[in-house]
Amino acid sequence: MGLNGKLLQIILPGAIVFSMVAAGAAAAPKPGCRNKCGDVEIPFPFGIGEGCYLNEKFNVTCDDSQKPKKGNVTITKISVEDHEMHVLQRVARDCYAPSGALVEYNATRLLTGMFFISKTKNKFTVLGCDTYAYLRGIQKKEAYWTGCMSLCYSLQNVANGSCSGVGCCEVEIPDGLQDIQVQVHSYFNHTNVSDFNPCGYAFVVEQNQFNFTIGSLRDLPEEKFPLVLDWVVDNKSSCAESSNKPDFPCQRINSECLDVETGSGYYCKCKQGYQGNPYLPDGCQDIDECGNPNLNNCTQAKNCFNTEGNYTCRCPKWHRGDGRKGGEDCVPEFLRVIKIAIGIGIGLIAIPVCSCWLYLVLRKRKLIRLREQFFQKNEGLILEQRLRNHAGSRETAKIFTLEELKSATKNFNESRIIGRGGFGTVYKGLHRIMGLLQSRSPRQWIKTKVSNSLMRDAFRVHTSGRTASTISWETRLRIAAKTAEALSYLHSAASTPIIHRDVKSTNILLDQKFTAKVSDFGTSRLVPRDKKEVATVVQGTLGYLDPEYLQTNQLTEKSDVYSFGVVLVELLTGEKVVSFDRSEEARSLAKYFLTSLKEDKLSEVLENRISEEGNNEQIKEVVELAKRCLRLKGRRGRL
Repeated sequence: MGLNGKLLQIILPGAIVFSMVAAGAAAAPKPGCRNKCGDVEIPFPFGIGEGCYLNEKFNVTCDDSQKPKKGNVTITKISVEDHEMHVLQRVARDCYAPSGALVEYNATRLLTGMFFISKTKNKFTVLGCDTYAYLRGIQKKEAYWTGCMSLCYSLQNVANGSCSGVGCCEVEIPDGLQDIQVQVHSYFNHTNVSDFNPCGYAFVVEQNQFNFTIGSLRDLPEEKFPLVLDWVVDNKSSCAESSNKPDFPCQRINSECLDVETGSGYYCKCKQGYQGNPYLPDGCQDIDECGNPNLNNCTQAKNCFNTEGNYTCRCPKWHRGDGRKGGEDCVPEFLRVIKIAIGIGIGLIAIPVCSCWLYLVLRKRKLIRLREQFFQKNEGLILEQRLRNHAGSRETAKIFTLEELKSATKNFNESRIIGRGGFGTVYKGLHRIMGLLQSRSPRQWIKTKVSNSLMRDAFRVHTSGRTASTISWETRLRIAAKTAEALSYLHSAASTPIIHRDVKSTNILLDQKFTAKVSDFGTSRLVPRDKKEVATVVQGTLGYLDPEYLQTNQLTEKSDVYSFGVVLVELLTGEKVVSFDRSEEARSLAKYFLTSLKEDKLSEVLENRISEEGNNEQIKEVVELAKRCLRLKGRRGRL
């Protein structure tokens, strides 16, 4: 990029080569020194020329040559107040032809020297539908790696402005990161998405300086993006270690030294109430807070009086108060007499009103005592006794004590916990609501025994990933039927349909007879009958989540149907829902099951016991049901 017919460059010793091309924030250089390179301000401690910089680390060489040297990084701003440097960094690319042949590939590297990649001002962004990328650097003198992957099968799945992993993903920058390198790669050379996404991109970009759109997948026109670097005076020592050195820069009038929050190093800053360049003599000047209403808390400008490094609010003569917003303000003294008179008048009115209210309260209490006496005289105690005689019904509410609750849960022992949900903690041995505890603590719900707790615990998984479960085929059918019955009731029979939202084996409780009960409604949603779906933040468990819900955020009852299909596959195979012991393509049990079914390898994934004792026709029907439940794009039935 040119500026006045030339590309201006600066060189920082021991760091990186920069190009200065845009206007920066106003900041003071050292007196008698050049203050600009092009239109970019060069504030002290940076400087151009001998004696104009703090030390060699801040020596800037402004190169006015027509052709920049290779490896240059463009600077757009240097800030002394924020201790930041804004630069432009290239985009890493990975492009392919429709045949899968590599067309263009380049990684990017930025050697930061004594600078750090700002954690709060930047983010690592990756674009593409067949793309994964790495960000490598140095953190606290050790190697640091991070990255993310971005996938999509069509542009219909991509949402503008969303970087959640579909077409675009983002990663936060850690503290103290230096000397970064960005690499971007493809899983399948973009052969499946080349018509709308021939390239993958990765870059570190300043917050709010890149807005993802679908058009970015077709072609990203930008070759560079803004990036923010943090700089310090010395990245190897602290304020305490350097304060006694003769060249310590933070000893100017009204300046102070601050250590960086992470890593090592320090920088100078003007004290509270002062502004300017803390690295120059008399660089920190008093701020006139009274001249800017945003810098003072006085109710009026005439009440504000500036002081050295501060200000004060004072009320004029014959007024009282502090003159501050949200405080007492400034009130004329004669109003005090008026307020006293008003207070006396209110008091004279309040005395008879309060006397009448007290008389009515005492009279009401007397009437209540009389009613109790009449109740006892007219055989009310006999009525209470009869009510107690009918208290044996199972539906009658019972009041429990805290001691009974502690006994049922072994004093709330952590080993008895089988799950935690949005409505509280579920303890082993407690399930159906039976009564209510009333004490000085908040109310607690009491539940009846369920001995076997979780469906997941009924399977014993070996290291191979296969199971040696003792549960029969008939029992598995009964578990599936009861679970489907419960979900069908939630979706259709309830007065307001309920979507469970987290159907999984750990939320299916079994009693001694292996009767299934669906539990934990902490993430459930009510769905009005006039609506088929609701928009909501994605919640659930990996492996059970409906892919359509994950991509669209539209929650329907068919999301529960998909999760129920995964539970059916668990009952058929005895496999873990997500297992890293399987190959990468088969880590998801649902995908593994559908692939095996498509390749006619069903017998390889079914649990041995089912193959040996199960009815072939029943097995086929359950397999077909699971297949229908796992259909994508909502093409699945209702329970």
